[in-house]
Amino acid sequence: MWRAEARVAGIRPRGLYSVAIEAVVEDPSVHTAEAGAVAPPVRYSALPRRPTLPMVRGLLARLMPDDANRAVLSWQPAPGADLYQIEMAEGGDLDDPEVSWTRVAETTASQYFLTVLDPSRTMVRVRGMGLAAGPWTGAAVGHLVGLYWLLSYSPSLGQDLA
Repeated sequence: MWRAEARVAGIRPRGLYSVAIEAVVEDPSVHTAEAGAVAPPVRYSALPRRPTLPMVRGLLARLMPDDANRAVLSWQPAPGADLYQIEMAEGGDLDDPEVSWTRVAETTASQYFLTVLDPSRTMVRVRGMGLAAGPWTGAAVGHLVGLYWLLSYSPSLGQDLA
């Protein structure tokens, strides 16, 4: 370790301008262990930690302008993701618990081309895989039929942004 919380046990002179410091690594959990309480882990570094649950954001699903049976998926790279899992289902309601999802791909890229089940009723979802599996982020491809590439569209607002 380059840094640790420690309790100084002794200091001895080693010359005119130096001292020897004897210390013992201190862990706050030893003072509460007998009571059954565990102290939170001590964080010694200000460096950012690697996220354990990669969050996929900004998922877009658009049909190809020249082939209504193919779609391009893209999303923002998720910090901590080593791999992305992509699943597809037929339907129009992403929150329907009865939907049967099928794994169609695993990729390290933040975009993917796929053949859709039905241009007007295909749903896709993507999640990042890092130290653990992140939550699913979904999109309904059918909501974007006819919008293709020329218009910017916000499904949450239900309107063109161009």
